[in-house]
Amino acid sequence: RWVPSRQLNYRIPMRIELLADHQSFIPQLAEWYLAEWGPYYGEGGPGDAQIDLSSRCNRDGLPLGVVAIDGEQLLGVAALELDVTINLAPSVVVLLVGPDFRQRGVATALIKACEEHTRQLDEPRLYVSTSVLGDLLKRLGWQAMGEVEFLNAEQGSVFVRILD
Repeated sequence: RWVPSRQLNYRIPMRIELLADHQSFIPQLAEWYLAEWGPYYGEGGPGDAQIDLSSRCNRDGLPLGVVAIDGEQLLGVAALELDVTINLAPSVVVLLVGPDFRQRGVATALIKACEEHTRQLDEPRLYVSTSVLGDLLKRLGWQAMGEVEFLNAEQGSVFVRILD
């Protein structure tokens, strides 16, 4: 069972915990997914947010979801699994911070929790494909390794984190 190895200090108080322990957040997260990625999760899109989120309720293996919470307030979510866009695993996917909590360290906390869990799985590398997190990932020690085109034709970058 995964337990974060240490508490980290961020600009707002938060805990990073397994989505499996907070399944009551799935309806709210499904709404967030729809608002952020409507063409994929909306009517006529290929995705189903409820199914995707439920599949990430594992405790010891992939796919695995983590949530950032403050008390009972949901701040953000991320998951570790195969990134089908780049066909690499483990990858950080669907990293999403609630609009009211952005620029306050939540994404950093989620990424660091994903790194820690990847170490506990004895995986030497962690990947992410993104069009928005490049600057943050570079500050956290990630390395750019290529370019990617997403399903919506948006261009992005692929990053790797070599874990020690």
